Amino acid sequence: MEQNSHSQTSKFVGPLVIVASVVLQLAIGAIYAWSTIAAALQKQYGLQASQTSSVMGVAVLTFTVVMIPAGRGVARWGPRPLAVVGGILFSLGYLISSFAKGSYFLTLAGTGFLVGTGIGCAYTAPLTTCLAWYPQRKGLMTGLAVTGFGAGALLLSLGVEALLARGWKVDEILRAIAVGNGSLAVMAALCLRMPPEKLIGTAQPLAEKSDVLKLNSLVRMSSFWAACLGMFCATFGGLLVIGNLKPIGLSYGLEAAAAGSAVGIFAIGNAVGRLVWGGVYDRLRRTTLPLALLIQAVLLAVLAFAREPLTFALVSGACGFLFGSAFVLYAADLASDFGPKAVSLIYPWVFLAYGLAGLVGPYVGGKIFDVTGSYTFACFAAALISLGGAGGYTMLRRESFVAGAVSKTLQRLGFD
Repeated sequence: MEQNSHSQTSKFVGPLVIVASVVLQLAIGAIYAWSTIAAALQKQYGLQASQTSSVMGVAVLTFTVVMIPAGRGVARWGPRPLAVVGGILFSLGYLISSFAKGSYFLTLAGTGFLVGTGIGCAYTAPLTTCLAWYPQRKGLMTGLAVTGFGAGALLLSLGVEALLARGWKVDEILRAIAVGNGSLAVMAALCLRMPPEKLIGTAQPLAEKSDVLKLNSLVRMSSFWAACLGMFCATFGGLLVIGNLKPIGLSYGLEAAAAGSAVGIFAIGNAVGRLVWGGVYDRLRRTTLPLALLIQAVLLAVLAFAREPLTFALVSGACGFLFGSAFVLYAADLASDFGPKAVSLIYPWVFLAYGLAGLVGPYVGGKIFDVTGSYTFACFAAALISLGGAGGYTMLRRESFVAGAVSKTLQRLGFD
């Protein structure tokens, strides 16, 4: 009888949790539409490109730093409380920015720090929950859990462009995001719950019950540093592009509508990539990670020459497709190494590399434009970093494989 009860719970509650997870990520993914807001702030209040780009950079960095204690909070108290707090802080941050009247520091405090804190509280909750409900499909569940984060930018960028065309001020748009997206995030967060322990199962990797979860153990693993390096290089280029995409298009001579629509197309690629790359990982496993970095390097170089509207749109979407891969591949790979229940504890440490990329990437893109008047060199720099990431990840992972093989051989020979 108890077994049937658990089966019925899995049948109905599991899919509801997946839907709620996607909706929550859809709401907080509004930060990836910042490029459209940034262009409006530059036009309406005269803020510099490096200033508006740094707002997103600080949001991403704060988001990743907060994920560390938030991940431990999810492991201790469950996903719902952290996600609800995250939704409230997200809403409050945009609300403060809506009253900033072009003040860089108030905008930085609102959208940079508070929104980043809210996202950090909420982000790991749906990811951990989905992996716990369906641990056998790590790639697919990771992709579904984070798809909304990319799709949210698409919907918001389209909405922002439509409101700007109707004469809305950027302050009014920020206020609408605070109320609409914030409310949606809180309602979705209230639907999150972990499955019964019997559905999670006991056949988890030993790492979930060992000291390997501690940072002083992780930093001794070349596989951990491979994940950190790969995450930084995979997200640097994407964040540089998404933080400056509309201004990039405008600098190429595109009309505002065409440049703005590229933000939405990037978001489509980002959302689709999170789904597709999860399935690819389930088939190719670890080989997928350096492959994605190599393809991204090529696309970032091509973006430097994409001066026609259609080409710019297609390359933007392709860049989004590769950018979305990072948030699926590294989480799924960590789940393969350490088990799905450990993701909320280990993934935030790897995600710090994304925070560093968020702080550096958008700012570098904006600063290069401020100095040179062109985004061409920024695209090339991002391409080189992606290329270096593919090589560095492969070398570190190979070192990890060799070290593991040597250790097993010594153990078989009787050496501890």
